[in-house]
Amino acid sequence: MLQAWNFVLVIATFALTILGTFLTRSSVVVSVHNFSQSAVGPALLGFFVLVVGGGFVLFALRGEQVTSLSAPESLASREGVFLVNNLLLSLLAFVVLLGTVYPILIETLTGSQVSVGRPYFDRMAVPIAFALLLAMGVGPVTPYRRATAAVLRARLRIPLLVASATAAALALAG
Repeated sequence: MLQAWNFVLVIATFALTILGTFLTRSSVVVSVHNFSQSAVGPALLGFFVLVVGGGFVLFALRGEQVTSLSAPESLASREGVFLVNNLLLSLLAFVVLLGTVYPILIETLTGSQVSVGRPYFDRMAVPIAFALLLAMGVGPVTPYRRATAAVLRARLRIPLLVASATAAALALAG
């Protein structure tokens, strides 16, 4: 399962770097990196379509070679926490992509300008980031395959005490 996941993430990562380059270099998004009167925008957009289309065509043709049917035995395992981390990071990337592309789509479709600013990213990204922080803290102490509540409690006792003391000290410090 994670092999196919990795394949899709590689395609998405490369495609999003091309999309980001297209957005800034073609003056779709105002940036200090814009090229004035440059024809690079359509070429980057074509390359983006080629990367996404070609990547997923390759995945459709050869997906069975990188796909294993085994899924994590339990979410309470290191593999399960790793999968949760991947999902949270992907969700965070989608939130950023949506906040970046939404104003462009609205302006293109309706002609009205919409601004997505810090309040959107604070409201959407901060809860995901806290969940990700929790999963990243739990992951290294979670055993492979399957964890019992007793094992997790024993392994998380000291890290939770240290994290709680640190959070309390930071809250008191302001």
